[in-house]
Amino acid sequence: MKTENILSIEESSENRINLVRDRLFWQAWNKSAFLFSVHIKSYLVHKRFVQKVSQDVAWLGFPSSALAAIQKIATDKGFGFEQKSTDHIIINAVPQTTGYEEWWAGIVKKKPKPAEFSIKRTRKTGAKSAKLFGVIGESSLMDNETIFKISISEPSPKGCLCNFLYYRVTSRC
Repeated sequence: MKTENILSIEESSENRINLVRDRLFWQAWNKSAFLFSVHIKSYLVHKRFVQKVSQDVAWLGFPSSALAAIQKIATDKGFGFEQKSTDHIIINAVPQTTGYEEWWAGIVKKKPKPAEFSIKRTRKTGAKSAKLFGVIGESSLMDNETIFKISISEPSPKGCLCNFLYYRVTSRC
C-alpha cells in the first residue's frame, strides 16, 4: 500500500489500530503505532520525513509470523480483530488513550552517518585515488597521504559526485 493511502486510512481512524501489510511484515503507522505500542506490544518505532506527502511519519513493524500472537493479545484484551483485506487489518474497540503528542516528540529520527570524501596520492607511483569513507567502506592504505578531506553531511551518489567534481576542478589534483 502506498504512503498516501496509509495516511488517509490513519486520518479517518479513531480508537482503532490499522495494520497494513508490507510484503512479509505488518506495520502500524502514526496514531496506530502509538496505540499498538501502548495496548498490544511495544516494538521499535521508526520516524522519517516522506517527501511524497511532505510530512514526518512514524511506524513500527513486526513479521507476519507474529500475527497470530498479536491477534491473541488483542482478543484477550477484548478488542475486535477484523481483516478488511489481505493487506489491511483493523483492531477495534481500543480505549481512548492520551499521550500521543509526547510519544511523537520522543521518537528520534535516525540520520545517516556523515561520509568523508578524500583524495590520496600514493608515494610510490604518485597516482591519485578517491575513496568514499562511510559510503563504500573505509580503507587504510599505508603509503598514502591525504591531499584533502571533506565531510558530506547527507551522503548521496549525486552529492558525492558534485563535490568530487568541484574539488577536482578547483584544486587541480
